Amino acid sequence: MPSSIVQRRAAAETILAKMRLAGVTLDSDPAVGDLIDQWIDGQLGMPEVLDRYQQLLKDRYVGRRKGAAAVLADQWGEHILTSTADLLQEAEKPIKDT
Repeated sequence: MPSSIVQRRAAAETILAKMRLAGVTLDSDPAVGDLIDQWIDGQLGMPEVLDRYQQLLKDRYVGRRKGAAAVLADQWGEHILTSTADLLQEAEKPIKDT
């Protein structure tokens, strides 16, 4: 592992250049750049950078799900958010009851 700021910066630049050549784009979220900068400065180890990035991805996913649920609720009303258990109960009702 590179030990100095200069070595970590060079390593990061090399990896990013290889990614660009391979057509792989880095996540454009400024928080990702901040994580890389914190690694370069020696504030974070790479395992912590990876853990924080995974948490960022999880947070995004949860945020998107909440946003999608809110849009559905606005369009279809709160009944669209019925739980799976509620849906199964409804499906078990005899046809004559519906």
